Amino acid sequence: MGMEAWPSLRNERPEHTVYLDDDSIDATEVTNAQYRLCIDVGVCKAPNSLQDANFNGDDQPVVGVTWDDAHAYCLWLAARLSTEAEWEKAARGTDERIHAWGNADPDGTQASL
Repeated sequence: MGMEAWPSLRNERPEHTVYLDDDSIDATEVTNAQYRLCIDVGVCKAPNSLQDANFNGDDQPVVGVTWDDAHAYCLWLAARLSTEAEWEKAARGTDERIHAWGNADPDGTQASL
């Protein structure tokens, strides 16, 4: 976990080995329709993005939620948010790529700039 060389940040050093138990990250993002169920029962707060037609389609991933909002949603599902180590493992894979798509810098087709 972590990285020694550029583009690493100071808090990503030193690179070190982390052992993880088996974990499970959902294959798709939480949709607006799924998140609305949590809002409807009064557990989750509606993000401002649900008022924007560019972001509020039922099958679109919910956006504009805070960590606290995401945590509340997970607790409602009896689930949990992934740890930093789990996210890095999922993104970097076993071949130690820098980004989820490989080692090329983002150009707008792989990630939002």
